Amino acid sequence: LNHGEAVGVGMLCAAKLSFLLNKLSIKEFNRVMGVIKKYKLPTKLPSNCEPQKILKAMEENKKTFYRVAMDLSLNSHKYFQSREFESEKIEKYKEMATQSHKNQSMIEASDSFNFSNFLKKYYAQYD
Repeated sequence: LNHGEAVGVGMLCAAKLSFLLNKLSIKEFNRVMGVIKKYKLPTKLPSNCEPQKILKAMEENKKTFYRVAMDLSLNSHKYFQSREFESEKIEKYKEMATQSHKNQSMIEASDSFNFSNFLKKYYAQYD
């Protein structure tokens, strides 16, 4: 992946996580997906790309990996909330990312009308 493609996949992962944390609606998630597709960026990692290597590279910059800045509104770019994740939550999200890559159906399912229910059922096992 080049840098721009990695940013696109990262944006989609951030949108998925925001949806799971009830910070983003399915409509807003689909809006992000639409922008990614519009610019012909990948919506999933290539099969030869190992999620563990990506996560390891992200961990090397702990400042960005362990702190998350969240825009509290899609229409406002002024107010951000920063929160720190505990190590066990990071491990949980790493496992979720690895599993969704293995199944490779997560992002593809976003075109489905039932994506919201599918995603919530899929991640219920991690709660």
